[in-house]
Amino acid sequence: MNLQFKRAVKYGAKGRLALIGPSGSGKSMSALKAARRLAGPNGRVACIDTEHGSLSKYADLFEFDVIELNNYSPENFFAAFDAAEQAGYDVIVIDSMSHFWMGAGGALEYVDMARKRSGSRDDMAGWKDFRPVERQMLERMIGSPMHVIVTMRTKTAYEEQINERTGKKQRVKIGLAPVQREGLEYEFDFVGLMNEDNELITDKTRCPAYAGKVIAKPSEKDFDAFAEWLKGEERAQAPAAAPIEHPQPSAKPAPASAPAAAANSEVPELVQDLWKQMSDKPGFARVFGGFLQTFQRLLGEEAGNEAFNQVLGLHGVDSWQHFKGMQAARRCVLALYNKALELSEGSQLDLYAESVSERGAA
Repeated sequence: MNLQFKRAVKYGAKGRLALIGPSGSGKSMSALKAARRLAGPNGRVACIDTEHGSLSKYADLFEFDVIELNNYSPENFFAAFDAAEQAGYDVIVIDSMSHFWMGAGGALEYVDMARKRSGSRDDMAGWKDFRPVERQMLERMIGSPMHVIVTMRTKTAYEEQINERTGKKQRVKIGLAPVQREGLEYEFDFVGLMNEDNELITDKTRCPAYAGKVIAKPSEKDFDAFAEWLKGEERAQAPAAAPIEHPQPSAKPAPASAPAAAANSEVPELVQDLWKQMSDKPGFARVFGGFLQTFQRLLGEEAGNEAFNQVLGLHGVDSWQHFKGMQAARRCVLALYNKALELSEGSQLDLYAESVSERGAA
């Protein structure tokens, strides 16, 4: 391979900002201030609210659109990014990222489910399945065409400290490590620690203007230097991204509120035919069983089972019998179809599809 160095150029970039702190430290408000500065006066801000609608309490101070989640599965994470990017938002705020770690459907639940599927007693067994998914989530944030701002909770503890002004002891709430995978925060351009006094303390930064800084009650203007630092020359052509296996149900999934995704013209006709067969339990068994057999044929029994179960896990279940709604099951079938199509490069999947259709019609 003929490798050649060339002179480095500072190109314009999208910001990656993380704010970490205990409850009540001002993370959400500061994130919205930063988002408005990065978006500009006419830019659009999308927010993923994992705090049961708490972010909307600031809707009288900031203009933004919101999705309120109560399940924090990787599927919902990717679907939210898809929706925001397709709608052309300038900034996405995740408040907070910690729920995708420890909330319902999040990383810890995913790992526990994977461990149970494997039958292993080793607590670390499920991480083998989750690490590739976690990397895909990280790559989605880093590679997004939007500015990305996340907040992370910290575990909270109290300690006695001497008040420098009065000389007396006082009980102070302190934040410990973020509730998140260790080291995740260092993937961002700027990481700020927030304390109970609503101070933003630089923890890590690529922007020299913030090195060693402590900002009391950060305002929108306090993010001016960050916004200016992101400016640079325009790329003549975007750099080619490394191929990433995308675990979302589809490249352009139907909105979560859609009553029936079958009406979506982008869904392959074959998948719509499979959906029609899922009118009863035997139909479900035929469709999901057919995909399992296809995965086993393409990858071998053990690897096929693992790949099949990984797709189910991304949709929050460990068995097709555990789907609580038709729409979630249909999205999973579409994801299985896309995965099988990728593995078979189209050839063998057609044969499988015909056999399933024939069995369904019989």
